Amino acid sequence: MGLTQGRSRRRSQSPGRFLRIPILFAQFLILALAFSYIGCTRSADSSNPTAPAEPQPGDTLTPGEPGPSGYAELILDSINLPKPWGKALGDIDGDGKPDALVGTLDGPIYWYRAPGWEKAVLIPEHGGDDLQVADLDGDGRLDVVTNGGVIAWYHNPGGDLAPGAWQEHILYASKGSHDLAIADIDRDGKPDVASRIENGPTLIFFQDGKDHWLTRELHAANGGTGLALGDIDGDGRADVAESGYWLKQPENPRDGEWERHEIVPWDRTSAVAIADMNRDGKGDVFLSVGHGNGRLSWFQAPADPERDGWKEHFIDKAGFVHRFHVVDLDGDKDLDLVFAEQDEVPGSRVGIFLNRDGAGTSWKYRGISHEGSHNIAIADIGPDGDWDILGADWRGDTRPRLWIKVK
Repeated sequence: MGLTQGRSRRRSQSPGRFLRIPILFAQFLILALAFSYIGCTRSADSSNPTAPAEPQPGDTLTPGEPGPSGYAELILDSINLPKPWGKALGDIDGDGKPDALVGTLDGPIYWYRAPGWEKAVLIPEHGGDDLQVADLDGDGRLDVVTNGGVIAWYHNPGGDLAPGAWQEHILYASKGSHDLAIADIDRDGKPDVASRIENGPTLIFFQDGKDHWLTRELHAANGGTGLALGDIDGDGRADVAESGYWLKQPENPRDGEWERHEIVPWDRTSAVAIADMNRDGKGDVFLSVGHGNGRLSWFQAPADPERDGWKEHFIDKAGFVHRFHVVDLDGDKDLDLVFAEQDEVPGSRVGIFLNRDGAGTSWKYRGISHEGSHNIAIADIGPDGDWDILGADWRGDTRPRLWIKVK
């Protein structure tokens, strides 16, 4: 009896086992579809609904469909780079097309060669926190200036651009810096280099020749981040703007004291730009907070920038902004703004502010991406007369990408 009852119980359970198979399969299918949907929504950019495929070696890279802002995204690399902080755009190989350079902190500087965007190591070390290109020695080729571990410039050899062909010239061996800016500061026809060390001095390297540089420390400057060069007081000389103050260039910039003048109390970390917004011949100063949340504003230079108060023009709340650019984006001859937030900020915007009234008192925001970026560089990639953007965030998804204006 016990055996018969036992067999009956086993028979009665068998259909249940078979019924569970299609149920489990259906549950698996539902979960798979759900994860697929989540992955799609995470990868899609709300400002760029058609996300481009990831590049693979040998691929010909083409941008995705443009979003409402008119910018299409082009991902330059299939892998995340370690701390790709420095960015620059410029025609490195002399073919008339701007190339993309990305420097990794204390690591290599990568070259993405236009128009196919093939990747190569350009310089094997000192990628740095900032990256600039300029013709420093007057030979018609763009050289590279960087600040990872040391502050150095690399001579563009022309022809063979292999890593070993770039001759290194050390400007400052003690440590690297946070910011770089290049201009002919002393007006002798040769570009000079300014650099701000985050927890140290602001330095200017005056060029006497490609192997001869005079280092000058600006004693009135604070340690911090953010540096811009431009004529603030209309005397024809390049002044320095930093975190809420400016330094006036003396008659002899190599030996004289650079006097400090306050603009506004500001966080020691900042992004800074100088531009003449109201066409009065004086440089107005743009400021944001670099390592925290705050505001993005420009400050109108008064009639006497050394003594009078500066008027603030608020643009928007913004945070963790390391670099912005003030240029004419829409061809109306008024100055607009390109900026990026890092991924510490929810939404980490890359976007533009269009100057609606021409006076910089009314702005229209257009979002380009929510991928964020540590530093951005701009150039006309087309060339079609538009400003395009190179960026990569410092953590998370750190693949370099271009946002190309296509409409």
